[in-house]
Amino acid sequence: MSYDLILKSTKALEATTRDSLFSEMRSASVLHGSDLRLYAETEGPDCHDLQWALDDGEVTEEEFIQFCQSRGLPADTKSADSARAFLQSKDGYDIATCFLPGDAKAIAAAFAYLRGLAAKHNLILHDPQEGADIPASYNKPLPPRFS
Repeated sequence: MSYDLILKSTKALEATTRDSLFSEMRSASVLHGSDLRLYAETEGPDCHDLQWALDDGEVTEEEFIQFCQSRGLPADTKSADSARAFLQSKDGYDIATCFLPGDAKAIAAAFAYLRGLAAKHNLILHDPQEGADIPASYNKPLPPRFS
């Protein structure tokens, strides 16, 4: 059994910060044995995701238009860049997924490291098994759904 954790940001990272973060994660000894999926800035939600969010009432077209106008982006729901930027501003931006190995000791070490990394870089640590972000105040040694 493995356990997955996602690092997210609510704002775009500078390329140098992003590269530094990726380098730091690749060299972290506690993450050896884990699979890392590092996301490019251009990956993320697209026009179809925006349309679904509009159809579901999660966001409004007025919000989208105001967002685009305030950032000088095309206020066109068919613009992939505008859709991605808008949805990432609402939901956060996935930076990396860590697929942690199954043993509790390794997961505890990796979890502590990722919590520290999230705090250091003002990132969000998301637990897809829990379906929620892990609050900074969470103080247990293992992720919420690890059993």
